[in-house]
Amino acid sequence: MRCRPAPPLPVRTAPTARFRRGLPPSPELYPTAWEVPPLRNIHWGLLDMATLRGKVLWVINVASEDDESDAKYAHMVQMHDTYGKAGLEILAFPCNWYGQKEPGDNEDIAANVKAKYGVRFHMMSKGDIEENPLFGMGLDAFPLPPDVVWNFHGSFLFSREGICVARFGLTEGEEAVEAAIKELVEREEGAGSPLLTPKKAKSTEAAEPELPAVVIETVEEEDMTRAEDDWGPEEEE
Repeated sequence: MRCRPAPPLPVRTAPTARFRRGLPPSPELYPTAWEVPPLRNIHWGLLDMATLRGKVLWVINVASEDDESDAKYAHMVQMHDTYGKAGLEILAFPCNWYGQKEPGDNEDIAANVKAKYGVRFHMMSKGDIEENPLFGMGLDAFPLPPDVVWNFHGSFLFSREGICVARFGLTEGEEAVEAAIKELVEREEGAGSPLLTPKKAKSTEAAEPELPAVVIETVEEEDMTRAEDDWGPEEEE
């Protein structure tokens, strides 16, 4: 009589830990974009945000190999050429998080956008936009949807006062973006309230408690022990 060999004993490992990504720096630390610490540009220099005081900012996450890259970059170049002298400053932040559409390093990205699109606005250093205070301020002002989900989806406009006053996703057309930019650059700094206002989420439900920057969840390995009957009857030779 030959029996099926017994299953191996399950290997027990130490509990693993899953980490929830840290939240962006609190925008309460920076009342306006001008108070944000210097940000590194694509040539590894530092951009002092205070030097942009009084400008209209368009902050956006970008990628070179997305299906929409050509159209989005062409539109950004057009907006910079049209409204740059009127006070528009574009800060483009390359990010490889969404579909790995920005695989190159800073040098590759800089050479590509200059040769292919003739970019002359601010190209910032490639990195994680979730750690960028400008995107944190934008998501605080416009919390729905609560995350940036794809390339060019983190698109925020800041007024001359350094306040985030508009957000654009993947569905708004170029006409809507240009209309908002035109509306902002035509305003003088300090000329009353911004024409665009943050659309804070309104809810009658109680606010959820604020999460800590990092949450660690302990996950025990599944018990692989199985009953002997699960392995079937003995086999006769």
